[in-house]
Amino acid sequence: MDNVIHTWLQVLTVVGIIAAIVAIGFAVWRLGQAIARAASGWKNIVQRFPDNGDRMPGVQYPCKGKVSGLECGYNAFRIQIAYEGLRITPTFARNAPVLVPWPAVKQITETDLGILGHFIILQVDYEKRMQFTVPVAMLNEMRQYLPADHFQKLQSLGEVIARGIQQRRQK
Repeated sequence: MDNVIHTWLQVLTVVGIIAAIVAIGFAVWRLGQAIARAASGWKNIVQRFPDNGDRMPGVQYPCKGKVSGLECGYNAFRIQIAYEGLRITPTFARNAPVLVPWPAVKQITETDLGILGHFIILQVDYEKRMQFTVPVAMLNEMRQYLPADHFQKLQSLGEVIARGIQQRRQK
């Protein structure tokens, strides 16, 4: 009988340790989201570009972004094209999407570096840096809403480097 009780105590100890690890992991994940929200200044962005709350049909594209100094990797944001503008939802604040109106889209740069990649960089007119790298599949759809002078195309690595240096000097 003592053997059975001892075995059950071991099982309960292991289950308790696993539950503690899961709870700590969840707490760390939530802390990371809170830090990302604070570092990006997302609360201010939501105030500047409030979402209309309507559920929008259509494709949500994954993208990466740089927002107020916080650089987030691929899949950190979901971006969706709407008639009014771009709906952007960060993974660290899924309940706080923003709707960036088309007039606030400053520039769209298509960069085709051959085997190094083909991507689109979308810049938003905001007092702090707000830039997203979006899939090429969005390009034709965005052309319907923005004038041609908003679009640029870079075709060499040298152009990309020179443009990056120029942007850093302007800031």
